[in-house]
Amino acid sequence: MKSFKKFLKIQSKSEAGFSLVEIITVTLLMTMLITSAAIGLSVFFGKIHELTRWIELQEDAMECINSIKNGVSVGSGINQQYYGVANSRTMKFFSSGFGGSGGSSKLVCYPPSSSEYYSNDNVEFYFDGTFVRYRTVYAGSSSSNMYLFPERSKKDYIKITQFNMTKYNHGDDVKVIRLVLNARIETGEDKYRYIRFSTLMANRG
Repeated sequence: MKSFKKFLKIQSKSEAGFSLVEIITVTLLMTMLITSAAIGLSVFFGKIHELTRWIELQEDAMECINSIKNGVSVGSGINQQYYGVANSRTMKFFSSGFGGSGGSSKLVCYPPSSSEYYSNDNVEFYFDGTFVRYRTVYAGSSSSNMYLFPERSKKDYIKITQFNMTKYNHGDDVKVIRLVLNARIETGEDKYRYIRFSTLMANRG
């Protein structure tokens, strides 16, 4: 009987709970681990956000440049055409007071015309100080002023810092142009990523 009571006493001691110090220690360790994980995740997702926006800026800027080079769509169906630098008959520069570092901020491209009906057709690419925009004249009808870059919904975090175009060829006619497009995108509070593009474009005339 005594040995059984002794056994119960030993068992009760071995099944004693954690002490308050042990509980506090474990809690502090778990808190530190959770905090470290949260900080790591915050940094990770912040970097993902920054890179995603930078890629977005590059893609949007390249789409703008390619639209100026290869043309914007006019007409529809079998009459659909593209008016831009590559397929222009002649080009002319006009300065609208924006752009920076010399050059022009407005270019008008006149496509080849097979009839008088399309003789006044053109596309005008220009920088208004905030957006790169364009306006077309197709079959004698003018379009509204459209937005190329940045999209209107992105103007709060994308800013064009420089846009201009200059003639790059010899002679009086504009055959080759140099286009400069610099911009930045906000990736966080007082944090920015930048792009600086400079490219040559030529018409096929």
